[in-house]
Amino acid sequence: MQTNMSHHHFSEEQLLDIFAKSKDATAIYTGEQFYLQFANERFVRLFGKAPEIIGQPLLEAIPELKDHIYSQLLQAVWRSGEAKTIESLSMQVDGMTSPALFDLVYFPVQDATGRTYCIVQTSIEVTEAVDRRRQAAMREKETLALNQELRTKNTQLQEHQAQLERTFSAVEESRSRIRRMIDSSPVAMLILRGSNFVFEEVNSVMLQMIGKDSTIKGKPLMDIMPELKGQPILDVIDRAFQSGKEQRLKEERVRFIRDGKAFQGYYNVTYTPLWEDGIVTGILQSAEDVTEAVRARQQIQQAEERLRLAVEAAQMGTFSVHTQTLTIQGSDRFRELFGFDRQETLSYDRCMQQIRDDFRPDVMNKLNAVMKTGERIEIEFPVMDHSGGGTRWLRGGGTLQRDHQGSGGYFTGIVVEIEQIN
Repeated sequence: MQTNMSHHHFSEEQLLDIFAKSKDATAIYTGEQFYLQFANERFVRLFGKAPEIIGQPLLEAIPELKDHIYSQLLQAVWRSGEAKTIESLSMQVDGMTSPALFDLVYFPVQDATGRTYCIVQTSIEVTEAVDRRRQAAMREKETLALNQELRTKNTQLQEHQAQLERTFSAVEESRSRIRRMIDSSPVAMLILRGSNFVFEEVNSVMLQMIGKDSTIKGKPLMDIMPELKGQPILDVIDRAFQSGKEQRLKEERVRFIRDGKAFQGYYNVTYTPLWEDGIVTGILQSAEDVTEAVRARQQIQQAEERLRLAVEAAQMGTFSVHTQTLTIQGSDRFRELFGFDRQETLSYDRCMQQIRDDFRPDVMNKLNAVMKTGERIEIEFPVMDHSGGGTRWLRGGGTLQRDHQGSGGYFTGIVVEIEQIN
């Protein structure tokens, strides 16, 4: 028995998966501001952006398209409700040294009342095909082959447009479009509904982030995560619901139970009110886990503080010299060892002048050499002691920290009075 596949309807998840795997750049826009509700990897790479542009208005996500025919066609299709196609449009896209040619297809999707609620846009790169056609047109012997190629391309374009029409007939019949978009989002997202914040939708990324499963749907937030009581994040959720204004938190510390164990993490969170008939009925939450980044920064800060305390305890002076400008920065102890007070302006030349005359040339030669070779240096030398009228013996050492281009950098090190060591 043969199955009649012409009556098969694709689910929205299947359709989005088809678009995600497409070799053509495909995007879905909603609203008169053309919010970018979906974009496959090819689309993101085509315009040299990051996946975070999804959910943004077109001209915020890709401002360079302002006054471009790409956005003008979107407006025309939205107003007319009619599909439009433009062939062989020249566009300079990210990573290309010269413009490329694209066929742009705009297809409006309408509800039962005939109102357009989204536009599907596909950009098909045809640079190579057009170049081949142009070359074939210059060679009379290839005329027949060129005609056949043009017919084939036209057929493919018609089939592609017909496929779009069949595909989005299924999308039109699909329910819960917002829910499925949330489910397919790579960003942790959920919807809390009502003043008691009932979990209405939670995608898999969010479930993994908070260590829960899908059984939390339909239950109030505080029944699932009572440990949030008393934490600032709960007040921010309520503020977004009561005020109707979006709230954002950056690197917010949150303590909760994840996978049955107490956990503390840091998150960038956005709470967006959801309106129905002029009333806020829920909150759309998106979250980014930045725990590892925050902890890494805290560890660096702690290490720097330990190093600072160790240097102070050893009565060491620290310094840094830019290898090209010879701009010098020094700690208070460094200034003291070289005979400067805290208010004086340091300069490389003034520091060198503090070194006793018979040692100065050797010290300067060694410093000039190490700032070129990058080798570690350790030298002893006397400086003028203003307080006692004699000399003070110092031992200094340091290394060259090159910049990312390898053409310069900073020579950094420490200086200590030898008498203190002895």
